[in-house]
Formats: sequence, structure tokens, C-alpha cells
Amino acid sequence: VRVHLCVTGPTELSLLIAMHHVSVDAGTFDTLWAQVARHYGDSSLPELSVSYAEHTAWQRSQLSDSDADFWRGRAAERHDTLPLGLSAPHIAGPDGYVSRRTDLDPAALSARGSTPFAAAMATTAVVLSRFTGAAHVEFGITASTKDHVDAADLIGYYLNTLPIGFDVRPDESFGDLLQQASNRVAEALPHRSYPFGAMVRDARAAGVAVPDISFMLAYEELATPEFPGAAASQQILASGVSVTDVTFFVQERASSVQLGLEYRGTVI
Repeated sequence: VRVHLCVTGPTELSLLIAMHHVSVDAGTFDTLWAQVARHYGDSSLPELSVSYAEHTAWQRSQLSDSDADFWRGRAAERHDTLPLGLSAPHIAGPDGYVSRRTDLDPAALSARGSTPFAAAMATTAVVLSRFTGAAHVEFGITASTKDHVDAADLIGYYLNTLPIGFDVRPDESFGDLLQQASNRVAEALPHRSYPFGAMVRDARAAGVAVPDISFMLAYEELATPEFPGAAASQQILASGVSVTDVTFFVQERASSVQLGLEYRGTVI
């Protein structure tokens, strides 16, 4: 962890925190900010009631044969994922990240009987189907496994990757895709703690295609830091290295949605 405190104006400070992704995720970064804010307000933090290692051991104890069976069943239904129908760069450039703040209102999506996450999943499926030309697409989503009630104050990496298959048919409406997204999530989330590495191992042992996460969707609900007597905002900066061919980022804040696209320079 590297921390820099910069004075950027007479009454303005910037706090820069660099952390390896293996030690923190976006959701628990909110926990970190909340704890920094409590110290800023001269409040002490309570002792942790559980450690990261203890939470990990508890997670393993909760796994069951039904979790393995669920993902093995999904592996048997897997289709081959096609590449994006884009012309590869003549000369591979560096990995990149672009972002745009939108005027989308998360509350408006929820009012239509959907969730911003389901809308993001359905949109991702449509985009991938269009650019790959495939009626069935698979992409990874991130799901938090920070389930224990005593783990609320822990800081660490609690995300697991879940491979989700999606059928995109020309006769379906976007409302149909939203319902499919909701169904896929409802089916997968009870088994979200089964490690992605175990899914890959099981698929290889069964002689079927391994999960393809060349494409990812990372949906993040980010809180606005609250510091006593001060206005604060936060921004997560891209590392400059893409771990997949393409990752779509959707960051939901209090009343806005920011979109991001991280890509490999050999692909786009």
C-alpha cells in the first residue's frame, strides 16, 4: 500500500492510495474510506470481531456439492465464444481505458421493474452478440462473497468471477433480455462462492470447454465518502493493464451512472 497526501489548494487536499487489486475491491474500498473518515473525525474504530483468514475458512465451510453441481451443469451447456468482429490493430498498442459519465438515473431503471445491474447485463449481451455475430454469448460478472455479518468492517478482495451464458434472439424485446438477466443472476448468486478456479478445474476434468471470460462486466455500487465538515469525492483510477480482452465497467453512484471500457491493445 502506498499513500500520498497532496495539498492542491488553500483548503483542498488530495489523498492518493495505491493498492494491489489482490488486496482490495471497489466495494471494500468504500469500507476503507468510511474508516479513514472516522479517523478524520477523531473517532476510534472498534476491534474487528473476525479476521480475513477466519472469514475465508468460514466461506470454505459453506461450500456444498450443490454448488459444484450447478457450475458443472452450466459447463455442459457451454458454447464456444467467438472473437469480436473488429479489425485487430496493425501495430499492437498499449492497453487502454475510456470512461464517460452518463445522465442515466439508477432510480428510473428500478422504477421500470428492473435493476441497473440487470440492464447492464442485458446491454452487455446485446453488444457482444452484435460484434461477435453469435446468438449465444458468455461473459464474466463479478459477485461479492462478503456474506458473513461480522465481515462488514473487513478490507480485502472478496470478488468471485461468475461465467454467465446469454441467449440473444432477434425476436426478443429488451424487456425479455432484462427478464433473462434477472433469471440468470437469481440462479447463479446462491452459488457465487464456488471458486472460479474450481469451475475451470472441473470443466477440464469433465473434458468440456472451460469458462471463457475474455469479456467481463464489472458492476460497482460506489458510496460517496463523507468527511465531517468537508466535501469529498472519490475516483478509482485505471491501472493501465487490462486482464481481459474487454471489460465493461458500470459504476453506480448516488444519482448517476459512469461507464468505462478497459481493453487490450492487441484487440482494440
